[in-house]
Amino acid sequence: MPFNHIELRNPDNSYSLGCCNTQQKAIYINSNLSGYQLNKVIRHEITHAIIYSYDISLNAAIEELLADFCATYNEEISYYFNKIKEKL
Repeated sequence: MPFNHIELRNPDNSYSLGCCNTQQKAIYINSNLSGYQLNKVIRHEITHAIIYSYDISLNAAIEELLADFCATYNEEISYYFNKIKEKL
């Protein structure tokens, strides 16, 4: 969706690159993203969706830290997971 779509607007009137709307059960992503940045934002928002789907209660700062960690390191974790699994 366009970078200035209402679903991407924050309470302070700035805009996010992505949004996980738990009430609508939808993820919205800025359509101007591509490549690594797009993949990272999608992983970030999926992490929020999983947290909500399991009804995990975290304060906002910790949730953002977790979502950023998963978005940043998911590929590396998957790489090493597959390397270890190949040896079993």
